Amino acid sequence: MLSNIKNKKIVRHDDSPEFNEVFYRVKESHPNDIEGQLQAFSQEKPLNHLLGLSRIMQEYLQENKNESVNLSPGQLELIFRSITDLTTHTQVNLPDGVYKYNLGNLKGVTKNIIEQIKP
Repeated sequence: MLSNIKNKKIVRHDDSPEFNEVFYRVKESHPNDIEGQLQAFSQEKPLNHLLGLSRIMQEYLQENKNESVNLSPGQLELIFRSITDLTTHTQVNLPDGVYKYNLGNLKGVTKNIIEQIKP
């Protein structure tokens, strides 16, 4: 779908009727079963699979934000490699607010990772 922020057209793949149909079908068919939800999304086309994985994991982590998760630097590198790849291929002419929002989300995490790894 298209959003209009400050007169700029933004494609919102997560707001498309197709993705929403898949998302709610998966959530309804696998309530409270994150593995089942992720497996169901793996059967979808790549864009919906990626959107579903991201959204399901974001919700799961939000619900479990007081839990500890141990990730290796290699796993974190893959997350940032994916962010870099998606940013490299993102649509042009997005408003600065889109980038500022995501930078705000990543700055604290990035600082924490560096502090834990640096000698």
